[in-house]
Amino acid sequence: MSQGTALGRELARTFPEHVDRWVLDSVVDPLRSPNEVLQERYQARQQAVETAFAPWVATRGTVFGDSAERVLASMTKLRDDLAARPIRLLGERTFTSNDLNPILFGVGNAANEAVLSKLLTIHAAVSGDSSPASVQAAILMISQFQLSPLIDRELGAVLSGGPRQGWWTAYNCNAAEWSHDTDVVLAEQRRAAEQAPLTYLGMGFPAACAYWPFPGQADSRSGWGEVPGMLLITNEDDAVTPAGGAHTLRGLVAGSRLVTVEGKAAHLVLPQRMPLGLPGGVPGTSSCATDIAVRYLTTGELPPKDHICKPD
Repeated sequence: MSQGTALGRELARTFPEHVDRWVLDSVVDPLRSPNEVLQERYQARQQAVETAFAPWVATRGTVFGDSAERVLASMTKLRDDLAARPIRLLGERTFTSNDLNPILFGVGNAANEAVLSKLLTIHAAVSGDSSPASVQAAILMISQFQLSPLIDRELGAVLSGGPRQGWWTAYNCNAAEWSHDTDVVLAEQRRAAEQAPLTYLGMGFPAACAYWPFPGQADSRSGWGEVPGMLLITNEDDAVTPAGGAHTLRGLVAGSRLVTVEGKAAHLVLPQRMPLGLPGGVPGTSSCATDIAVRYLTTGELPPKDHICKPD
């Protein structure tokens, strides 16, 4: 799923004889450089906040305002307030404007209600006064944004056998040539921050890959001829991994089939469940797409043609 599709498709291209039944959900475009994908992702998320999330919040009767414009202005002010006065958590930890952006970047991944709940907690905590609501919000901040991420990170490392950031950095830095000119990298990141002020997540891969000691070795157009057909699944309006990535891979791997969830803007199609009955996961966007994937995995038979699914 998502970033795993990049690893999955490269495994299939490198070891096609070991591919049996292959399902890729929310496909990263194999013909776009990781840097292009990253920069477009920031802008797509900003657009989702502006055109979908802010109008929705405007109908909820909250302190953020009753129009999309007022909601966006309130979020911008909240970010400015956090930059000027970060919220103190436990120890030396603080919650800053940089911590707000990942929450807004998550629009479309998480339910709107969940994102709004976090924003309301942050807004109440920013006041920093002695009112019961502000004190309660400050306590909730510690639970939501300090303790829960720590538990999730440590639990995720245990369940996955180790942190995933290492292989993901190695893949991205090796997949294409990145600029090693720090002035160029900084200028590009300034533009990204200006174009997506509420969803930009920082230097990340551009900074790490600027100092990567190996040259990019991408050859994304060849080596697909031996790969057997795959089942590719996408939400039509996914802002994180646009549907174009699945369409591109569909054209590269003969015999593949594409399942598109019509009109859905969420990221990831198939439901995810945490192991051992632990809370969390993704509910999935279409039982139709899930049924097709299950049928293929259990029988080995791809659908006879591409398919359009309705969302649940």
